[in-house]
Amino acid sequence: MRLEYAPLKKCERKYRLMIDNNQPRIRKKLMPSLKGAYLKASATVEGAIVIPIVLFAILTIIYLLQIVAIETRINAALFETARRCSSYAYIYENVKEDAHYLNSLSTSTKSSLDNTNNSNTQSSANTIKAIAMSGINDGIFLGMFIDNLGSDFASKNHIVGGNAGFVLLRSSILNNNSKIKVCLDYVIDNPFDIFGFSLVKKKTELVTDGWLGEDKDAFEEFAGDEDDDYVYITKDGEVYHRDASCTYLTRDVLSSSFSNIENVRNQSGAKYYPCDSCKAEINSGTVYYTSYGTRYHNSEECSQLHRDILRVPLSSVANRRPCSKCAGE
Repeated sequence: MRLEYAPLKKCERKYRLMIDNNQPRIRKKLMPSLKGAYLKASATVEGAIVIPIVLFAILTIIYLLQIVAIETRINAALFETARRCSSYAYIYENVKEDAHYLNSLSTSTKSSLDNTNNSNTQSSANTIKAIAMSGINDGIFLGMFIDNLGSDFASKNHIVGGNAGFVLLRSSILNNNSKIKVCLDYVIDNPFDIFGFSLVKKKTELVTDGWLGEDKDAFEEFAGDEDDDYVYITKDGEVYHRDASCTYLTRDVLSSSFSNIENVRNQSGAKYYPCDSCKAEINSGTVYYTSYGTRYHNSEECSQLHRDILRVPLSSVANRRPCSKCAGE
């Protein structure tokens, strides 16, 4: 039996012809435009590049808000530490010269530490003992600051150097005065560095006074009728005055030529004589005097012409007589 292949060859020629005649349409269906394929790939690549950048930019801005929160927390801890040091300053100021009290404080502190298991109590007792023995220095202040802030705060919030990254080199704490001046420097590491701002340097300054229980800078108390219990005096005077503007207390300095001073008289009619302090007798020009004084002076800056007026309680001047003009009784 013999097989015939002629119809197959004829069919093959027929379909080959159909493919040749429809080649553009078939190619269009089977092979999409290269231009369209390029556009879709381009959008994918751009998205892969831009989206991470946008996300990093957003995270960077968000972390800036976190930096503000970190700074606020550090400032609060710094203020609390300065407040505690202000109160502890009284301890050192009042017991630093009492060796017996320091020894008893050391013994009582050790006893209290042995009888407690509270870590906060132990830390406070150790701090008080250290301050009483050596005063408040940068090391003690920094230790108190870290206790208030939290020992793991620096590592959790990307402070460069951890707790050692807090620097107090420019601080001055109770340096022969009652001032507590704290200058804290630290650096925050920004983990989302995309614009070249990986390290953020921060500086905080704080100034306060130690609570030493004294009236600073000659501040005066004003409490209603208490003015009646205060009088005015001079350091070397013998009388006290009720009125701060009393002419016997304040001095209006007048001037005259040296040749004419012999003819000048004070309010009581007395003559003027040379001042022993400024040697006015050798003056050949201008001399200075007051209406109620008895001396003339070579210089307007002579210490005898000026007085330091003090406001003191009346009870403290019992050995002085009242002024005949403003405090006569």
